[in-house]
Amino acid sequence: MKDIIQENYKKIKQKTISIIKLLNTQTGFFILILILSTNISFFLGKLSEIQKYNEKNNNKISLIQNKNTEEVEVIASKKGSVYHFP
Repeated sequence: MKDIIQENYKKIKQKTISIIKLLNTQTGFFILILILSTNISFFLGKLSEIQKYNEKNNNKISLIQNKNTEEVEVIASKKGSVYHFP
């Protein structure tokens, strides 16, 4: 079991070193900048869509709340729990 762990550790270490060497080159740096910029633009676009969706739903909620605050006349008896429109 120890041998397997040590082999995996060596493989991970070698891959990490090769990635670091790649990033130290101009091509690697370009690839890193490209990946970071695409991720940032994707998440900014996603955030803007979420904001648009929330604004749309907040307007709908306020319209519903305005409808509920309208005064309505009803007729009721003092002892009962049934209400009727006039």
